[in-house]
Amino acid sequence: MADRTEQHCFKVWIKDDRVDGRVIAIVSAKDKERPLLNLAGISAPRLASVLTRLSRVTHGPLHLLIKEVRQKHSGGRSARRAKSVEFAKQALCVIALSLELGGEEQSEILGPKNRWTAKVRLARDKFPEVISQLQNHYEELKTGHIHWARRVRDER
Repeated sequence: MADRTEQHCFKVWIKDDRVDGRVIAIVSAKDKERPLLNLAGISAPRLASVLTRLSRVTHGPLHLLIKEVRQKHSGGRSARRAKSVEFAKQALCVIALSLELGGEEQSEILGPKNRWTAKVRLARDKFPEVISQLQNHYEELKTGHIHWARRVRDER
């Protein structure tokens, strides 16, 4: 199934008195331009570990934003699916924002296989409202961080 632009038939042959091949399933073609993003299929603990590694190489308001999103992950088996989906949406969007604002260190965190890069791009396109909220919150944190830094400097 290397060519995912075409449909493929899944056939089973049963050998007894006669050989009978029947189609039992059809694997649908996927649109190469518009792959699907399955948030429920994303491992929340693995995504949380990516955020942890990402927060280690960031500083200032971006670090705070990543930490806030990371803290929304409630580990353990008791985490509800809906909560995990919402976490995955926010986490992928904060990674997209981090890659946009950050440097090479952030892109190295995702790894050479770019397993997360495609998902991050899809999330950025699919959830512009979440990206916008995160950008606004980043600007708030940035403004607050500047005021805090000035206050600390003035106190010295």
